[in-house]
Amino acid sequence: MGISVLINNYNYGCFISEAIASAARQCLTPEEIIVIDDGSKDNSREVLHELKKAYPNLSCLFQQNQGQLSALRKGVEHAKGEWCALLDSDDTWTPDHLETALASVCHHNGVGIYFAAHQESSGPPLFRSHFRAVPIGPVVALAALTNPRIGSITSTIFIRTKVLKYITQATVSIENEWKTRADDIVIYGAALSGTKLFHGDKVTVNYRIHGHNAFAGKSSESEEILFKIKLYKAKKILCSSYNLSEKI
Repeated sequence: MGISVLINNYNYGCFISEAIASAARQCLTPEEIIVIDDGSKDNSREVLHELKKAYPNLSCLFQQNQGQLSALRKGVEHAKGEWCALLDSDDTWTPDHLETALASVCHHNGVGIYFAAHQESSGPPLFRSHFRAVPIGPVVALAALTNPRIGSITSTIFIRTKVLKYITQATVSIENEWKTRADDIVIYGAALSGTKLFHGDKVTVNYRIHGHNAFAGKSSESEEILFKIKLYKAKKILCSSYNLSEKI
């Protein structure tokens, strides 16, 4: 039951080595670590070439800047593991992150996506999940008809590769609309697939909030309205695309 680590990177050459190191030092060694560089203009390419010498299971994919959802699709297309663990290039994991995630999904039949608990390594506090550490769902109707975020940030996500692959393939037509916040596509896509969700209560993710990332409390009211419109369109595409008996 292999695990593929997918790390999306854009201009985070100053952080990427820490992210890769945290993935490489896991108690449960991942089958592979795949970095998808989304057209970085800083020194990321040079840093990654050097890091490949130190980590034999590290591979790097480079593309022109197309955004997070596009990079995620490219990564999962190359993934060999049964599970994919997502990690932003400015975040890190504790050494027991993958071990905790895999144990949680193995102990509960039907769970297709796991969300770890997190803490901020820098920056102001982020929202917290209030779900108990038990399987939730399926929550297809809830995700389709309303907009609750039944999930967490990118670096907490541990998902079945076949579910992630189908989500990213189904949303190719709207990739250019999701250059950021692609974790929302993963969260809603997983919920709409009919899989069970599991929110862990053990903190294994260190989330870094800084002046260059998408969160940092920057969204205006108008931006949030546009986001909800965009999300409605994405959910409509996902709902019309799923054939659960064949795809998931």
